[in-house]
Amino acid sequence: MALTDTKIKNAKPEAKPYKLGDTGGLYLLVNPSGSKYWRYKYRFGGKEKTLAIGVYPTVTLKDARAKHMEAREHLINGTDPGYQKKVEKRAKDIEAENSFKAIGTEWFDTRSKGWGADHTKRSKSLLEKDIYPKIGFIPVNKVAAPDVLDVVRAIEARGSLSMAEQALSVMGNILRYAVGTGRAEQDVSYGMGQFLQPKTEVKHHRHVSDDQLAELLISIDAYGGRPETKIATKLMVLTFLRSAELRNSKWEYIQWDKNEWHVPSQVMKGKLIQKASGVSHIVPLCRQAVDLLKELHTFTGRGEHLFPSIKGDGKVMSNGTINKVLKIIGFHAEQTTHGFRGLASTLMNEKGRFHPDVIERQLSHKERNKIRRAYDHSLHLEERHRLMQWWGDYLDSKLQSNIIPFPAKTA
Repeated sequence: MALTDTKIKNAKPEAKPYKLGDTGGLYLLVNPSGSKYWRYKYRFGGKEKTLAIGVYPTVTLKDARAKHMEAREHLINGTDPGYQKKVEKRAKDIEAENSFKAIGTEWFDTRSKGWGADHTKRSKSLLEKDIYPKIGFIPVNKVAAPDVLDVVRAIEARGSLSMAEQALSVMGNILRYAVGTGRAEQDVSYGMGQFLQPKTEVKHHRHVSDDQLAELLISIDAYGGRPETKIATKLMVLTFLRSAELRNSKWEYIQWDKNEWHVPSQVMKGKLIQKASGVSHIVPLCRQAVDLLKELHTFTGRGEHLFPSIKGDGKVMSNGTINKVLKIIGFHAEQTTHGFRGLASTLMNEKGRFHPDVIERQLSHKERNKIRRAYDHSLHLEERHRLMQWWGDYLDSKLQSNIIPFPAKTA
């Protein structure tokens, strides 16, 4: 007689395994432990064989009969159901090995070796929080354009338009990697940039105009907070280093005999391969900057860093310290810390006294033209010394103007 759900549920374990038969060779094996396994007994090639179908109750009676019918169809068509199961299992294993997440992890491990720590962290977070949860389980060769768009739309929905663009780029990189390694036939993300929501115009780091510069400099000079903080702000104007480069600098970077500040490659912005290059960024020091460094040395010269944290915890000045100064003196809306780089670049180029290549080199900007970058080994160092002294003198001329600012507040 055919099995029923009630009969299966009521089947109790005995001292030895026993079988409850259904129809066509399908049966339920009841073990002494109480576990119940679906089996299908059949003959193929003159030999008796057994096919494991599943475990009850995960595989119900209805499910077991459906799998039993599939196996019988293979048998009727001349295929060993056991062999067919192995083929299907292998196909599933291959799909799992070639899931989007598996290929993405392989791509990430390969490419991230040349990235900086911040870029690596951001990319990993994007993959794990936004991309893998939606399409990580899909075999990479079965990822469709709508799947990619779903990821992008979910990120856009929370207003992160730049991150949505980054996600599309990352997914495209992984899909092209899959194509290149023979795991996919096409990059279905190609051309999908046209479907991204338009971003608002990029807002560059704020900085004052030439007409406002005098009042800014006089207000900085009148700042009544910690002298180290004032010096840091003034040196930021004079050297237009990136905030991290200035804050993390050590006294050993100052070459007093050459009037130069050498920022090691590992402190600078860039990929790991650039950080490991050992090529320092050289900042020629005008006499105004040298005087400030000498004054600073009286405060922090006994330690390792130019600008140690006031907490004395071995760390350096906070990233927001100079922006706080700008807020206190009333220039937060017009000027940011990073904006000093734009300020210097704008005024130096507008005055036209120095070649743009010299200015770009001093800003430590990467040459966009790869061929030119490969052949331009000139440091323009002598010209950069003249540039930086001109900049120091130009700022002095502004500082000595007769604009009288409002009295500065103290921190």
